[in-house]
Amino acid sequence: AHIEKSLFTIFWQALLTNLLNPKVILFFLSFFPQFVAPAAPHKAIALLVLGALFVMMSSCWNCGTALLAGSLSQRLTSNHRFQHWLQRGVGCIFVALGARLALAKI
Repeated sequence: AHIEKSLFTIFWQALLTNLLNPKVILFFLSFFPQFVAPAAPHKAIALLVLGALFVMMSSCWNCGTALLAGSLSQRLTSNHRFQHWLQRGVGCIFVALGARLALAKI
């Protein structure tokens, strides 16, 4: 069954997932300190500002990508001719993969 989630719920799930992801934490701990001068008086504030800038820039990029993908997807799914050729193309790919698998030497 498909369960509808609000955008608010999806946002907070994604945020929590990223905050608890050790790879993200390691990336920020290894990447950001090189942009803060060792003699800087307020290193923590500088790191917070860098983090906030990163969040703002990546949010703008991700929102733009999502809007573009959404509008493109909506346009293409309403085009029956595109759907027809997409199904044919995917079918050909599956047939080719099946033939390759059948002819593979084990």
